[in-house]
Amino acid sequence: MAAGKKMLWGGRIISALPVLFLSFDGVIKLMNVAPVVEAQSQLGIPQSLTLSIGILELACVLVYAIPRTSILGAILLTGYLGGVTAIQLRVANPLLTHVLFPSYVGVLLWGGLYLRDKRLRQLVPLRNTIDRVEAPPEDANTGSFASRRTNYALWTVQALLALLFLFAGATKLILPIEVLMAVGLLSTFVAYGRWRETGIC
Repeated sequence: MAAGKKMLWGGRIISALPVLFLSFDGVIKLMNVAPVVEAQSQLGIPQSLTLSIGILELACVLVYAIPRTSILGAILLTGYLGGVTAIQLRVANPLLTHVLFPSYVGVLLWGGLYLRDKRLRQLVPLRNTIDRVEAPPEDANTGSFASRRTNYALWTVQALLALLFLFAGATKLILPIEVLMAVGLLSTFVAYGRWRETGIC
């Protein structure tokens, strides 16, 4: 019991670190202070997006901070931090201090959550023995069939997503940088042309 309480409080303390940092980062984006303006300019992010990014970041932090939705919040923040990593890579910032910094925050997010959330420890066990919750017996004609059908659907979606990411990664490894840049520019021009057709600008 004492070990469980220590793990819970350890997880809360670890989780508080990225929550405080990301909350501070989101608030200064809302205030649009001078360091934020300079950083956004260096990263090539339009100033008109600063407020939206700050609101998005704070919303994800709020979802993470609520115990009932903390796993969803961690997933959302992982996507947000992945975008930050991609931007840092695009401008060729230093690896350890800039490119990998979102990964450090992500480790704290998931590490703290792992210690304080039993559901996550059961989903991703680090030991051979975990606490098991006995599920009620399923009806042989309905429950087991529905469960198998759901599993097949999930595996199909996961396989398709895996193939998509493998294809995207393989093209980056195989194709020359000039081809990748040309494809990226072509996609940008097509998107911009469609945007102009809507009459927004």
